[in-house]
Amino acid sequence: MIELKADLPQGALLGSERDRLASVLAGGRAIWLQGRAERFDRDSYGVVTHWHAVTPVGRMSAVPVTPNEGNTRLRDTARCGMICESKTNCGLVLTDAVENAAHWTAAVIYTPGDPMGDTSSTAQTLLTVNTATTGHNSSGTYLFVSDQAEGIVARDTADALEIVTPAVSVPLGRARMLVLTLSGKDLALAQGIGAPIHITGGNPGMACPADIFIGCRSHRNGLRKTLGQSILHDVIFWPGQTLLLPRSDSDMRQLQALRQYYLWAD
Repeated sequence: MIELKADLPQGALLGSERDRLASVLAGGRAIWLQGRAERFDRDSYGVVTHWHAVTPVGRMSAVPVTPNEGNTRLRDTARCGMICESKTNCGLVLTDAVENAAHWTAAVIYTPGDPMGDTSSTAQTLLTVNTATTGHNSSGTYLFVSDQAEGIVARDTADALEIVTPAVSVPLGRARMLVLTLSGKDLALAQGIGAPIHITGGNPGMACPADIFIGCRSHRNGLRKTLGQSILHDVIFWPGQTLLLPRSDSDMRQLQALRQYYLWAD
């Protein structure tokens, strides 16, 4: 064993990465769904009923969407997370998660396919910010990020913004991280700690409250082709923060902390 008689920087100490990230996220008023078994409630059959968020603003929990009738299970291992199955609605929803969905950032850390089984299936829909189900947007606009055969896709249903880019290759069974920022008419997408892709388009009309759907797009039952296979480990959502299109020092601090955590977590 090597002993050092010196004070080490916090980043050199293993085992406290989540606590350090949580401390920074609290300053950005972020909502963090952590991939830890104790953050999930399960019934007597092992079905996930709640995924409790770490948030500095009250208590929030993601619950099964309407078509999800006992489909969500937990991969309770060192790399914990909710299991999404192909063409099966395993989705969860955080209701009224953001008051103004015109400016936000979301990050999702996931493993495509299932490392314990079929790894050929694509992850499909990972996260959706949906203004339709809140009743505040008559156009029913939502914006989703998806891992498809054609690559990583971020698109809104008003046809105002779209990014399609090849997925960065990762070793089989390793987790990916996608970060997405919407700021008015600007959309940015980053894979891992890589440089973001940034586009400017039309106005998607999302300046109103919205729900966050995890592993699906809405409460609809007829979108099974958009439901893929993956394990969703962590979801982080920053209302009002535009990390990839920084407008403040806080945006920069949040992005730096996220990138540092991803290196440790992977």
